[in-house]
Amino acid sequence: MRYRITGWVFFCGLLAALAVHGQKQVDPNLIREHYRSGTEFLKKGEYKKAILEYTRVIYAQPRFQEAYYNRGIAYAGLKQYYAAIAEFSAAICLDIHFADAYNIRGYYRSLLGKYEEAIPDFDRAIALNSAYAYAYNNRGYAKFKLNRYREALADFDKSIEKNPKNSFAFVNRGNCYKQLGNEELACFNWIKALNLGNKEAAEILKTNCK
Repeated sequence: MRYRITGWVFFCGLLAALAVHGQKQVDPNLIREHYRSGTEFLKKGEYKKAILEYTRVIYAQPRFQEAYYNRGIAYAGLKQYYAAIAEFSAAICLDIHFADAYNIRGYYRSLLGKYEEAIPDFDRAIALNSAYAYAYNNRGYAKFKLNRYREALADFDKSIEKNPKNSFAFVNRGNCYKQLGNEELACFNWIKALNLGNKEAAEILKTNCK
């Protein structure tokens, strides 16, 4: 664990040094234009173009944490998940209170099967925003994959409490009840998810509920 902490501190320290000494004298209006263009490309799914625009922003203004965050989303869109995680980490280095960056970094760590590493990210996101429904859901999913079903259930409960229209949390809570042997509550939650428009729930119901 000491090695990981040291590596993290080194990474943040290096980024901070670059941010201090790497600032370029560029027209702020031009920086805003590149950021706006990057965001438009991101919305259209033109991820390589978005990355290019955000890179121009970061070159001119290395402390622009939202540019790292959005560049991470673009890398994720290209399925370059490790690159995405590095971008979210950079955003966190620049703003340790960036709840969305912790949550999304945890999400992609989970996607890579790194559930133990993901959970502290969700913990931090929730500590920063106690109403963060998606972070509760994501943490519950990571715990579910680690067979920590009771803990996962508590997180899905919390996610639904914070956002009763989160169909994914109902699907996940249903899956959790199934693992705990409660078929009735599992089906109830999948039906709730279906009523909220979740297509995955329809397939689960066909297979598991009469």
